[in-house]
Amino acid sequence: MTQKKSKLSLYLLICLLITSTSNSLVMMETTAKPEHKKELLQDLQSATGLWLDVRKNFVRENTVPFNLIPFSLLNTKRWSLTARFLLLGALRSNSVYRVRTFRDRKLGSAGSGIDLNINDLKRVTYRSVPREAFGAGLIFLHELAHSHRGLVDPDLLEGRSNPEVKGPTVEYINKIQRELGLPERLHYFPKKIAGRNDVLCIYFGTVERVELDPKLF
Repeated sequence: MTQKKSKLSLYLLICLLITSTSNSLVMMETTAKPEHKKELLQDLQSATGLWLDVRKNFVRENTVPFNLIPFSLLNTKRWSLTARFLLLGALRSNSVYRVRTFRDRKLGSAGSGIDLNINDLKRVTYRSVPREAFGAGLIFLHELAHSHRGLVDPDLLEGRSNPEVKGPTVEYINKIQRELGLPERLHYFPKKIAGRNDVLCIYFGTVERVELDPKLF
């Protein structure tokens, strides 16, 4: 029993040490719908085990009393230590990451800010792939890995020579996928289905894939 208590104490200490005291992460544009904010918030909480909320369009880490009880202890799903460190790194930085949801192209992109077109996720078809594996939270973390960690995607020339190329960002997010118990993305560039030009696929297994409109990538 003493050994179990010691392990629990160590676990609680680690959770507290990797909890940020900062309270600002990303500003949602006023065009973001309430359901979009809720979806992103829930995905990020599940992925990181952090208490988060939205106040005045900012996604923030919750403070007292919620962080006295690590969210990860109450979260029945697995959470990712890698995702937690990525999010906390952004929380502790001086950057504000904007989420703009009004664009009609691309699910996500990174530059001076982060564009996250949550609305167009409704146009993605999941074929035996959990929504969380290619949902708002992980797409956001993918773009955050670009903006905050400087990770890059493969270029088009590399993709043409090696269709199975993943690139540093996908490899990094795949680590998060593994920690969450989710299937990993097998390549970066979407693939066409033979005889069809209206859909692109990203595979997470032999037949497990997400299908999306070519305009979204």
